[in-house]
Amino acid sequence: MVKSIERESKGPGILFVIVVLLIVGVVAARFIWYRPATEDTAQNLPRVDVGLPGTPSGTPEARTPNEAGRPAVIIYHAHASENYSPNESHSTQGRAGDVVEVGAELARQLEAKGIKAIHLRNVNDWPRYNEAYQVAASVVQPVIQSTPNLAAVIDIHRDGLAGKPDGYTTALINGEPAAKILLVVGDLENPELDSNLAFAEQIRTGLNRLYPDLSRGLKILHTEYNGHLHPNHLTVFMGDYTDNTLEEAKRGAAALAAVLAEALKGQGTTGAGVEG
Repeated sequence: MVKSIERESKGPGILFVIVVLLIVGVVAARFIWYRPATEDTAQNLPRVDVGLPGTPSGTPEARTPNEAGRPAVIIYHAHASENYSPNESHSTQGRAGDVVEVGAELARQLEAKGIKAIHLRNVNDWPRYNEAYQVAASVVQPVIQSTPNLAAVIDIHRDGLAGKPDGYTTALINGEPAAKILLVVGDLENPELDSNLAFAEQIRTGLNRLYPDLSRGLKILHTEYNGHLHPNHLTVFMGDYTDNTLEEAKRGAAALAAVLAEALKGQGTTGAGVEG
């Protein structure tokens, strides 16, 4: 029995031979089938988005590195509950009103024109309407601090006029009714007053040139409208509750986007360029 064991130990065992053959086969397969990725093979590989510094992968900022150079605009609504007729004048129970859809249209039109638009849909006037501007400021300030290339901050409202004739806040753009635009700057506790006024005047001039009769002018009111948040802060009243519909207000927002894009990018544009 001992001699038999010694004789079998002189050569490699069957298990050892099998293991060696498997290793050789795996190594050979790697060399035979390996090839660098070409355009044909690379397009089938999974895409990995590499985020910009400080941005999570998968966000629009991460997917488009060139976004870092685009001017940005923050759009918000101190009175987000405001509606247009035939809806009730204000949404209740913390629900967003029609005016938020007007902000969404402004954001969409700005994006189409190469401006990065950040639209905040927070309902700041519920449950305490009188604190809406303070609440809105607390929401907007951190976004301002985290937004590079911020060019303007826009607060979108709709007006609530009484005793005005029909059509008072309506103009025509390419034959279609659109809500007129009133620009407002508050001078109370506003260290950015001069800058706010200069920016508002630039937008008013652009509206008058591209869309005659669309502007209702520029008003300075002795109240606090969060103008201190940014030098190019602007409060915009888009049409009126009884005189305009949501669709008319969206047309006004499209026109405002064209003027803002021209002002912020320094590029020429025309009224006919407003997208529907």
